[in-house]
Amino acid sequence: MISLPVLAGAFFFSGAAALMLEVVWSRGLHHLFGGSALATSAVLTAYMGGLAAGSFLLAPIIRRRLHPALAYGLMELGIGAYALVVPTLLDVVGKLHIMLSPVEQGPALAALLRFLLAILVLLVPTALMGATLPCLADLMAGHSDERANQVGTLYAANTFGAVAGTLAATFAFFPAVGVHLTNVMAAGVDALVGIAAVAWWNSLGRPVPVVAATTSTRSALQSAHLKVLWVYGMSGAVAMALEVVWTRSLAMVLGSSVHAFSLMLAAFLSGLAVGARVASSKLVSRLDPTRALAMALMAAGMLAFAGTWLIDGLPEVLYVVARRPDLSILWMWSAALFCSALVMFPAAVGFGAILPLALRAASPDGNEQSLGDLVGRAYAINTVGSIVGSATAGFVLAPGLGVDRAAQALSVLLLGTAALTLASRSRVWTAVALGASVLICTWDGFDVARWSAGAFRVYLARAYWDEGIPDANVVFRKDGLSTTVTVEENEGRISLKVNGKVDASSEGDMPTQVLSGLLPVLLHPNPERMAIVGFGSGVTSDAALSHSGLKELEMIELEPAVVEAGEFFYAVNHRPWEDPRYKGIFDDGRHHLLRPGNPYDIIISEPSNPWITGASSLFTQDFWRLARSRLGPDGIFLQWVQLYEMAPERIQSLMATFADAFPHVVVFASHPESNDTLLIGSNAPIALDEALVRRRWEDPKVRAQLNRADLHTPLDVAALVLMDEKGLRDFTRGATINTDDNLFVELHAPVDLINYAYKEPELPFLAPLAGKRPPLVESIVRPLPTWKPAELKLALADVMLRAGLMKDARAYAVQLVGEGGELEAGKDRILAAIDLLEGDDEVPVADEEIARSGDQRYLRSVQAMVEGNDARALQLFEGIPGLEDASPGHRMLYAYLLYRGNWRYRARRTIDPLLSNQAYVETHPEVLYYGARIYWLLDENQRAARLALRYLDQVRNQQKQSPLDEILARQAR
Repeated sequence: MISLPVLAGAFFFSGAAALMLEVVWSRGLHHLFGGSALATSAVLTAYMGGLAAGSFLLAPIIRRRLHPALAYGLMELGIGAYALVVPTLLDVVGKLHIMLSPVEQGPALAALLRFLLAILVLLVPTALMGATLPCLADLMAGHSDERANQVGTLYAANTFGAVAGTLAATFAFFPAVGVHLTNVMAAGVDALVGIAAVAWWNSLGRPVPVVAATTSTRSALQSAHLKVLWVYGMSGAVAMALEVVWTRSLAMVLGSSVHAFSLMLAAFLSGLAVGARVASSKLVSRLDPTRALAMALMAAGMLAFAGTWLIDGLPEVLYVVARRPDLSILWMWSAALFCSALVMFPAAVGFGAILPLALRAASPDGNEQSLGDLVGRAYAINTVGSIVGSATAGFVLAPGLGVDRAAQALSVLLLGTAALTLASRSRVWTAVALGASVLICTWDGFDVARWSAGAFRVYLARAYWDEGIPDANVVFRKDGLSTTVTVEENEGRISLKVNGKVDASSEGDMPTQVLSGLLPVLLHPNPERMAIVGFGSGVTSDAALSHSGLKELEMIELEPAVVEAGEFFYAVNHRPWEDPRYKGIFDDGRHHLLRPGNPYDIIISEPSNPWITGASSLFTQDFWRLARSRLGPDGIFLQWVQLYEMAPERIQSLMATFADAFPHVVVFASHPESNDTLLIGSNAPIALDEALVRRRWEDPKVRAQLNRADLHTPLDVAALVLMDEKGLRDFTRGATINTDDNLFVELHAPVDLINYAYKEPELPFLAPLAGKRPPLVESIVRPLPTWKPAELKLALADVMLRAGLMKDARAYAVQLVGEGGELEAGKDRILAAIDLLEGDDEVPVADEEIARSGDQRYLRSVQAMVEGNDARALQLFEGIPGLEDASPGHRMLYAYLLYRGNWRYRARRTIDPLLSNQAYVETHPEVLYYGARIYWLLDENQRAARLALRYLDQVRNQQKQSPLDEILARQAR
């Protein structure tokens, strides 16, 4: 016989290859079927169903005809050979799926079709994988207990291999060679194991097939021992269900990156492997197997709850790690692995121990030929249990109870099963199990605010460590089919979080949300049919529907809970689902676009960040080429790209990929002070036609929406242009194209969360652009023919100034030198506003009326200020009782002192109420002056520029329209 270490080594590599193949094949099938919960469940069911069929049906047939070593070798060779043809099969199945999947089919029929097609691809290799362990069991020598322990050792080795395969695929092979070559490498590993097994068989001498189990053996397997196997099946169901809810729970803390998911899986599989190995030791083999099995169940139940209880406290671990001065990606991955292991590993050890214990408890004593049958049946029952557990957790427990309550219920189920198993053997331990169940039932669940704080973003983790987690008022929480959705309310601001990541809000994200829906409408001559991938807050759909010419809008959202949360944004989204043109579709956006149908005039894609697994597949060359194929002749595609917390290499990659997918491209900012970028692609040349924009502007609904995006004249859109085709191609020359195969952004962007852990990083193309926008605008904007060149330059100078783009405003203004008349006056006004903001002059702020009133504290503060002792002046001022209710003059001087002391945010909070006091502003223009300076220091250039213009107009006592206003009025006529 072959030695156990040799077999364990072979099964280790077999497990590594199997997990690598599972990861690769699942990605391919999800691209075809979509990443919805139903699609994922269909793929998982097909995969595990094949394993069950192989262990229960295929293994007995093979074992009756072939020597187990030869059978094992041929099966590994078959798996390796099959893996090489999987890419071709995926192409064939993808075409079949498109042909057979009309839009009108319901979710149940869609899931059934995906399951059947996935079975077509996966049945052969997974059945072969499922049959390997029963065949290897027949190579074990010794009495039944020894052989059961040896099978447990093989299972442990295979599971350790699965851990290695998972980590190797994600952290080594995917970045180095891509998905396709990882598939080839895994096939090569299977082939090498198969060749080695055939060589072993040949070295054993004349091979003989294994004798089928006797009638007495079968009856033994069908006797009372069978209930042990059903306990094993139940443990498989609970283990898989817990893995699902734990993964969902930990994603809120660790993030939804491919690395985080891989580390979670590695932690769980490691626990299974350790448990199987420990339970296969000689020490454990001396215990009563049935009682040991019950104790393992009880331990797993208690430890499962302990792990769940720890989850919402894990952000504290990330806070500590994020504060390290030598923080690196290895530290963050280590922290993620530690957190995952803390939750999953202890209970997984208990689950891993169950297989060898169940085999010992169910083995018919003295029969040397039945272990293969027993292993096949046990493996099949456990796999079926795993299918039931994963489906129940994803479709029933998580949405129905919430992931925390689901884990709580599963822990109680384990303890109840342990109590039933122990009832006839130990009253004491039965009471312990029942008592623990009662205590677990008293738990209140997660602290949702802490759990959903988003600590995986390093800059937030650092802020939370320094300042504490904000007192978030969580008004909505729903664990949906695929993600957890929460809505928070803070001082009137409503925020939508998906898996702990803010994806939309009622305030700060408004320009991005509105322009995502309306910018394509400003560019397309006659848009009638539109698709939006991602609901967000619903503002984008509302903005798009403000265009009366739109006849149909398909909103494609993966998670129904996101749309349900949209009700909390009714004040800003105006319930777009009530518009008869709106059609909500719950599906994966990529999958939906694969369906045949009429072309779209506009497609808008606004998923979450490119580093989030699932959303990442909507930022690849493959997806953007698919989207381009679904556009009409003048069709416009818009992609919202979140460039914050990403390195220049990733930014260049995304933009290079977009430029490669579309023949004509333009890049816009959603707001001059935002790093949310809107990529526009089309099959036709793109131009910002002022005549078309003005026609849209005439619609009051469209104009109101654009005002929400901080656009107040038709020309304001010109300030948002970042790059034309030439500029984009120059910027991205030599960049890596992001594809489904190389996963360049998905694999590298999570690292950037550490290296670029701040809110507003400088975008690599902005600095070179400053002051050089005029030729760029000329290449994109098609102005009205009625514009005189000099008048257009003055209008664009004003647009750039109000957008806070000072260098570009100056570049336009200096072109007007010598024009004379109203153009010269308009130019001087623009340059004066820029000088006000960039200079260091000051205007008086002391209020003579208050000084004459004899207010001594005010007078002493002014005196200290005049003497240059600003700190003393501020100290005296802060001692004034009831300062918040004091006169505007008092608050103005206080705001000035805060400004002088560089207390910028406090100065803004103090001066904002004064800026809203129109009566005071009209008599005290210095409020506008220092308001402009304060906002300039805060890098809120747009607000600063507008205040500066108001100040200049007021101090010059301009009662009539400014020169620019007169010019714009003529253009409007």
